[in-house]
Amino acid sequence: NRGLELFAWQEAARRGQPSGRKSCTLTMYNSTGEAVAKYYLADAWPFKLEISALKAGSSEVLYETVHLTADSIQRLAAT
Repeated sequence: NRGLELFAWQEAARRGQPSGRKSCTLTMYNSTGEAVAKYYLADAWPFKLEISALKAGSSEVLYETVHLTADSIQRLAAT
């Protein structure tokens, strides 16, 4: 199911399945596309997913917000 990966990840975490925890790297970029910060998240999982409301016939952008929690977070160099 293309596009449902976040929901499947959250469901696996909610059920306590081993696939519910993933280590990952998050990179933050400034408005010019330059990496300004990088973080390593150990055994992270999504504890909350939010989707912005859409209006019929609207051309607004849909936003998905993912709240992650992790066993540990480490700041890395942003290169």
